[in-house]
Amino acid sequence: MAAAHLLSPGERLWHAGGFAAGVRVDGRAPGELRRVYAAAGVLPAAAGSAEVRLGGTHVIVGVKVRVGMGQWAAGGGADSDRAAAADPLALLLSS
Repeated sequence: MAAAHLLSPGERLWHAGGFAAGVRVDGRAPGELRRVYAAAGVLPAAAGSAEVRLGGTHVIVGVKVRVGMGQWAAGGGADSDRAAAADPLALLLSS
């Protein structure tokens, strides 16, 4: 919750009115929890993915990995590492 000094007088009054009426800003009762949903493996092209919903907030995350020896260790040298670091999106798209 935001500190009281960060709220304007109008915001403080609005919050206090909600507390007095027994409702939260989003309309939930004081003891009512937000709906929670979580699922894993929601993106078939990703090595790992998840979706989480908490009230009106929805988050989807995916991870794609390629396991192997980097170009430096494979003999590609510093130049190929610098090129990959300069354009990480191209490195991701090439895998």
